[in-house]
Amino acid sequence: MAPGRRRFRLVAGATGRMDNRIRAPNRRRAAIHAFTAAVLPNLFRDFQALYDVERITFLHADVVAENVRQIPVDAEGNRRPGEDEGRPLYILRRHDGAWRIVVAQNTTHQNEKIAAQQRAVDEATSGETHAHE
Repeated sequence: MAPGRRRFRLVAGATGRMDNRIRAPNRRRAAIHAFTAAVLPNLFRDFQALYDVERITFLHADVVAENVRQIPVDAEGNRRPGEDEGRPLYILRRHDGAWRIVVAQNTTHQNEKIAAQQRAVDEATSGETHAHE
């Protein structure tokens, strides 16, 4: 790991208290809150990940964009084979001295699948290139 980078470990849903972190001040948020509280703790019960903070960009003194590398691991912290990494982007805002996530977006990073597709394309087209020479 590069100097200055921090690694975090997240055990999602392990406590079943994920719903306590979501506030529901209006009806729409209440519906989201109810769905999240019912579904996410069970959906991610066995999910664990290491989070490498790749980059933090200050957009304002109290607002940052944070790029993260989300690495799926087993209970012992070993990489889970065959599972794609995530590349979350978090927008955090400092409020009352604490940083809080205000916007989050997660994208699956499919490096191995993209590389396999590229190899297949390269193999398929290498014969065509030699045929036209």
